[in-house]
Amino acid sequence: STWVDIVDITLSNDLYVVIEGVFSRMADPSITAIKFVVGGIDFPVINIEEMYTWDLARAFFEEPIIVKPSTALKIRAVGTKASTAEHFGFIGHTIAKRPFLIKE
Repeated sequence: STWVDIVDITLSNDLYVVIEGVFSRMADPSITAIKFVVGGIDFPVINIEEMYTWDLARAFFEEPIIVKPSTALKIRAVGTKASTAEHFGFIGHTIAKRPFLIKE
């Protein structure tokens, strides 16, 4: 029941990230809520427990989370138990500038 950082990165100056939702592939998931901190700004807590009662455990946000290049992104999670193997992910897009794609 303690908040932990599951993502803590600073984006490249060539990338935008658009996060539109979350999904889980666990039969017995333990993550109950997530929280985004983008560029030092705290977003509201998103309770994701309700999505586990659906046929497909996925949920889309009302508004996407958009992270600009060179911005710090921290995603925090809280759950009912400690887990190191939670099959949990995010639905969204990574958009790179054209020179970055050619370089990669």
